[in-house]
Amino acid sequence: MSHPAFFRDETAFLDALKQRHTGAVGYFFDRYHRRVDRTLCAVLGPDAEIPDLVQEVFTRALASIPRFRGDFAQLEGWITRIAVYTARTQIRRRRTARRWTSQAPAEESSVADPQASPEIVDALRRAYTLIERLPVKERIPFVLRTMDQMKLEEVAATCEISLATTKRRLKSARARLDRHAQSDPVLVDWLRRGPSS
Repeated sequence: MSHPAFFRDETAFLDALKQRHTGAVGYFFDRYHRRVDRTLCAVLGPDAEIPDLVQEVFTRALASIPRFRGDFAQLEGWITRIAVYTARTQIRRRRTARRWTSQAPAEESSVADPQASPEIVDALRRAYTLIERLPVKERIPFVLRTMDQMKLEEVAATCEISLATTKRRLKSARARLDRHAQSDPVLVDWLRRGPSS
């Protein structure tokens, strides 16, 4: 059974979550916080603010849950969309701040596995330096597909765009990155080994 044992069924769990039942809220966080963390890391790359943003996603989700009309199976996709929205807001917030201030970027954390080799960590850092230059509308589908390894249909649903638009944005993002990466053999190889459309 996929719902927590102390609720009668999935509908009862959703009702309890909408009423902010402590057990339901705790289960909701435990079940989905890794999904949220992974989505934020994929979109934002190395970022020391990820833990705060995870909390922001769940705060938004709990504020919106009374209006949620889906079923239990749709919760993961719904909170993933909130994570993408939160990441998009963070990207735009930072771009605006950089335009108006000389503030140094926040200290980075790593999106790589702690056991990852220095070469992999370096490749990720180089990749995200280029990915940050993409338009947001291309960056998000690209990282969800490439870093988070979502299926094309999942990317389209998460970004709330059509499958055809998803494919166009992925193609455009890859073309931009390929042009920017030509002088870096590490990144050229990484892009060539990315998932096919």
